[in-house]
Amino acid sequence: EIFIQEVETGGFTRKVKTLAQWFDWQDKKYLLAEDFAFLDFWKPPKWIIATPNEAAVAEFRRALQAKYGNMLKGWRHCLDKDGSNTCTWHEFMEGVKTLRLQNFDIAGAWLSLDHDLNGYITLREISLAAYNVFMEFKQWVENEFGGVKSAFVVLDLDASGDLTYHEFRGICRNYGFHGDTKTLFESLDVHQGTLNMKEVAFLDDWEDIPTSGAAGGGSKDTGLDPILASRD
Repeated sequence: EIFIQEVETGGFTRKVKTLAQWFDWQDKKYLLAEDFAFLDFWKPPKWIIATPNEAAVAEFRRALQAKYGNMLKGWRHCLDKDGSNTCTWHEFMEGVKTLRLQNFDIAGAWLSLDHDLNGYITLREISLAAYNVFMEFKQWVENEFGGVKSAFVVLDLDASGDLTYHEFRGICRNYGFHGDTKTLFESLDVHQGTLNMKEVAFLDDWEDIPTSGAAGGGSKDTGLDPILASRD
């Protein structure tokens, strides 16, 4: 109680009772100097004391679209290079560096996107439309072929190990997929011009990670929806 009173008297009023409980992690019911010692060397990430900034999120999305042409490609090539469908704070910082944003409120943008504070963001939080394009393709290949790797073997008619865009589009349509093949191809293509097994295999392990944003909370997917910027 003394700690709470002193802190609030000093002008800090944000969740002081919760803060006291965190410091008293051993449930001693009192605090000692040693309970605060870690603060001398702890370097918290900037987002901890940031304010959510939706304008910064919109700026980030515009920059991602401008550099990569669509959000799906931007997600794959800038934020989710390991194909995990998650982007951590450190990966997000690297993405901002890649986009060369100046005087950018990175902490505010992150806090606005990671509104549930789970330590990562997903494609769904960056662009719901882009997420839907990926999920439509993933669900189609799983239903039609059992998985992406199996699908690639079937779609690669000449067994060359590569698919050009025209091959990819034609074969997808022949097998009944009518989604946005151009955006998909450009987003999956790492080697500029053809797709190989390695570039699509990650989708077999790509999880649909639920976020609170899926229920309508948190950052909204506003702005340009970049995903539909190019069509076949």
